[in-house]
Amino acid sequence: MRIIAGSLKGRRIPPASVGEVRPTSDRVRESMFSTLESLGELGGLRVLDLFAGSGSLGLECISRGAGTCVFVERDRAVAKRLFELLQTLDVQDCCEVKTNKAESFLKSQGDVSTDKFGLVFLDPPYELFQPVDLLSRLCGSPHVEPGTRVVYESRSELDLFDSAQCYAVQGSSLLLERVRDKSFGDTVVSYLVLKES
Repeated sequence: MRIIAGSLKGRRIPPASVGEVRPTSDRVRESMFSTLESLGELGGLRVLDLFAGSGSLGLECISRGAGTCVFVERDRAVAKRLFELLQTLDVQDCCEVKTNKAESFLKSQGDVSTDKFGLVFLDPPYELFQPVDLLSRLCGSPHVEPGTRVVYESRSELDLFDSAQCYAVQGSSLLLERVRDKSFGDTVVSYLVLKES
């Protein structure tokens, strides 16, 4: 697996090769970033790769001009390998690896004045997270705000929308607006934007 475009184009990303980590394929990543760039600039964005694994999604953003990226990975061995990769690619100054569960990270406070993310990648283990639960946790997190873009990779189209374009998250002042869905075999990538309710 290699970085597709940008300043790190062609640099290799070793597989995480631990347990159930399944990296996003090159074909899906290429289409994903083509769509993302058509929806808005990546330059200078603060990015969250919440289920980081190999780090391919966050690294592709950094290569294409994102300002910073936080990688959250619960498996210590995978997180250690990712940290070593950041050093090899010489991007450790603009990237950070957090060894943490996604749920715990979303609840953490941090410096809420500076820790807002402009783009969030969600590629959870399909069997462990229900989209409605994970997206509700995200909308209740102090790390996001209106305008935050979300890319959710799942096994099927997100069913929380039905035929509507927006989904009101219970207990949150934010709405989820569905911008686009794209299917790749049994993988569906959904593009969402957080809005004021």
